[in-house]
Order: sequence, then structure tokens, then C-alpha cells
Amino acid sequence: MRATKFFLFFGIVLLALAGANAFAAVDVTLEADGNMADQITFDLEIHMTGTDTVGAFTLYVDFDKDKIQITNISSDTEGMVVPNQDGITNANADGSFSIAYASISGFVPGTGSKAIAVVTCKPLAEDVSAVFELDNRSSILSNELPPQNITGSLTGKTVSISKAVLTLEEIRKHMADYNEAKNTNFKVSVAGDLNGNDKLDIGDIIMGLQILNGIR
Repeated sequence: MRATKFFLFFGIVLLALAGANAFAAVDVTLEADGNMADQITFDLEIHMTGTDTVGAFTLYVDFDKDKIQITNISSDTEGMVVPNQDGITNANADGSFSIAYASISGFVPGTGSKAIAVVTCKPLAEDVSAVFELDNRSSILSNELPPQNITGSLTGKTVSISKAVLTLEEIRKHMADYNEAKNTNFKVSVAGDLNGNDKLDIGDIIMGLQILNGIR
């Protein structure tokens, strides 16, 4: 009778532990500033949150390839595999990329959001909203034997891209860089005077935009 009670109690404990593990989860969130200026690169961070030990994962990220170009993907997490330059070229053609991780020891993301990778992006369009999504093929496994699926919520990000508005100082810096690259000299007796007519007018703005867009 005592043996029966012991095994019954042991079974209840195992069920409780199994049930607790079933609800354990690690969440992934894509994070970036909500508003970006056209032709300025920005970073999209892949964050992971959770108290379980992560042994392996594969995350698939989809993006608007007509609006966004990936220029670099990096990670400081040991055991992480990110696309090389050839992989990034393929990602820009497909509008999708993946990162992966595997380690026997694993790591615990923690309750504070942990950036596991940084994706540098360049807008290709203006006045649009670019969507980044975590594909439902993404999966996160624990380092237990056998590994348990601990995939939690997968949250994407939408970034609004607007036309860049440059300050006078930024225009002058671009002009200095342009002069050095082209080995030319513009008469700038008036601050911001790009066309050399000794005054600041709409012609200077037009000329500045032409230079920034590679027309001049």
C-alpha cells in the first residue's frame, strides 16, 4: 500500500514537472526605431527573452525586399551562425534570411531582453512602411535530452520610412565630402551657398539634393 502511494505521488510530481515544462517558452522580438529616414541605414535587433536554457534554434526573418536591403548581419553570441556576404546577397533576392544556434551548454536569455543578432538595413524607398516578420518555421529548443520545443511568441516589426530632412550642417558636410571626392571647389562665401551666387536660395537646395542623389 505504501509503495502504491509512493509511486502515485511520484507520478503526480512528474506530471506537474512535465506540465510546467509544457508552458515554458522563450520569446523572440524584432526591435528597431519606428521611423527612419530614406537612404540612412538603421539596425534591426533580434531580441530573445526567457528563463529556459536554449540549446538550439533556427529563426527565419522575412522582409520587404523592394523596400529594404540588408547590408550586414552580426552577432556576439558564441555558437551563432549568421549569413555571410553571399548569404546576404541571396537574402536580398529572396526577401528572407535565417540565423541559427547550437550549443551543448546553451544559454539563458533572461527576463531582460537580450539582443542575439543585429541586422543592418538600408531603405530602398521613401514614404512607405517596411514589414519584418518572424516566419512560423522558426523554432527554439531546450538543451535537455530529449530537447523540448520552447518556442514562445514571435513578434515582428514595422518601420516607417520617410524622406530624409538634412540640416544645413549636414548639407555642408556632404558638400565637403563631395568636393574632396571630385577634387572640385565651390564658392561658399555665404554659409549654405552651394551654387556660388552669394546667397542662400532654392537653387542651393536643388543642387544639394542632386549631389546627394549622385546626379552631380
